[in-house]
Amino acid sequence: MNRITDLLKLQELRHDKDSCKLKEQFEYLTNRVSGLEISLLNTIEEFKKKFFALSESSSEKEDQFYNEFHNFKEDSAKNIVNLSQSIADFKLERDKVNKKYSADLEVFKKKSDSFLSQVKSDLDNVKDLVISSKESGFKDIIGLFEEKVQQITSEYCKNTEYISAAVRDLVTMVDDARKQIGDSSKSSSEAFVKVGDELVRTKKLLNSVFEDSVRKMGNELKAEIQGLESIYSDRIQTGMSSIDEKLCSANNHRLDFADSLHKSLDGISDRISSLQSWCASELHNASTTCIDRIKSLESTCGEYIEQHKEADAEVKKISDRIDEINVESLNKSNDMIVNVIAKRVNDSVDVARENEWAAIFNNTIYNSSWLNDRSFSPGRWAVGYQFLYVMYRILNEVKPKSILEMGLGQSTRMIAQYVRASSDVNHYVVEHDPGWIEFFSNNFAVPESTTIVQLPWDFRPYKEAERVRCYKDFAANFKDKVFDFISIDGPLGGDMHQYARIDTLSIVPESLAENFVIMIDDTERSGEIGMIAELLAKLDAAGIKYKVGHYRGEKQATVICSLAWGFLSSM
Repeated sequence: MNRITDLLKLQELRHDKDSCKLKEQFEYLTNRVSGLEISLLNTIEEFKKKFFALSESSSEKEDQFYNEFHNFKEDSAKNIVNLSQSIADFKLERDKVNKKYSADLEVFKKKSDSFLSQVKSDLDNVKDLVISSKESGFKDIIGLFEEKVQQITSEYCKNTEYISAAVRDLVTMVDDARKQIGDSSKSSSEAFVKVGDELVRTKKLLNSVFEDSVRKMGNELKAEIQGLESIYSDRIQTGMSSIDEKLCSANNHRLDFADSLHKSLDGISDRISSLQSWCASELHNASTTCIDRIKSLESTCGEYIEQHKEADAEVKKISDRIDEINVESLNKSNDMIVNVIAKRVNDSVDVARENEWAAIFNNTIYNSSWLNDRSFSPGRWAVGYQFLYVMYRILNEVKPKSILEMGLGQSTRMIAQYVRASSDVNHYVVEHDPGWIEFFSNNFAVPESTTIVQLPWDFRPYKEAERVRCYKDFAANFKDKVFDFISIDGPLGGDMHQYARIDTLSIVPESLAENFVIMIDDTERSGEIGMIAELLAKLDAAGIKYKVGHYRGEKQATVICSLAWGFLSSM
């Protein structure tokens, strides 16, 4: 790719001086080596197909090997993961057994503690029962005693109320006696003595009643206590019997629990032994499978390596053969390939430029005062947009008065409209085909100041070229006329490799006005390039100063103008 780029750069540097020669060589080489190129490309394509087929086959085998090796790695990883999971499950199960064993021991301990607590509680209950029985008996006695005391108190209160009433009566009597006796102290003393005696008698009476009540109540309490002792002695005996029954039941429960615990421990031991055997078996199977798979892959890998070596050898043979073909053939056609690539690149650039010129041309003529018919069909055999743009600027800005146009076509449609809108303008058009002249005239109104001159083609030698196409009797028709604008797009010049469209050389510089402009189409071709070189040599020989400008689109147009109109070379 770098070599092609360098050659493209070299081709571009030599383009200005040797473009004519290179284009001629390109057409010659294209016709000569086209068959060789097709044969070469077919051969290379065949070797490429074999190479790619072999490469794909080798690649498929390599992919198959790597896929199997990848699958083996994945299976091994899965087996290792499964084994690790089995070991983890074993550890988990062992932990569960240990936890369950510990839990069973803890439950047994709790149940034993609960049993002992129950026994202790039962004993405490018996003790409390005994105590509570005694306390309950005493409570009953005390309640009875309190009831008796309450009765005595009630009777005492009644007696006290009776005494109080008696005292109140005595006081009343004293007051009455005081009122009756007055201040007599003797009578008062007697009355008080009487009252005191009555009080002493009443107190004795109350004490006697109280002592009798207490004595009676004590006897009743003693009888009640003896009855309670007999009752609660029976209850204590019944409680002790119940405690014995509960102790016996708890002992039986302890024995049952011990048997159950021994059975659970035996089951756990069997499960641990089973898990150990299963883990050992799984580990052995996984190891055996991995070893067998590794041996199988080693064997397959050896086969693939041998096949890959054979494929590499075959690929090297094909590659060497392709290199030989490239060395033999590409050296012969390298310039041709570079020229083809350069031409394709230039063609793409030219199309883009042509589109740009189309936009510029349409914008330029948008508000034209004299170009009314704007339906042009540029390109291919006709002039391009860059030619029409420059021509419009020439007509619109320098306003030539004497115009010679070689080739009837799209440019004629523009010049004729300029002539129709102007005065004192002479326009001559040279065309070789009378049928085309008739067709054009029927479809486009040619103004009176436009003269179409029909001159047939002719061939004559020019310097080293033996046959150059030209118009017959061209010089005889125009050598006595002077032109300030000459447009050259005829005769046909694509097949003229050394010189093309040489008619103007026969009337220049004699037929040029002081200020002039000459436009030539298709100046990218070798024939036109040779003609321009001859034209500039004539101007140099005559001492005429000029400027040259090139306008590149899909084709190239060249402007040669006098210094006064020099801006036309760089619009």
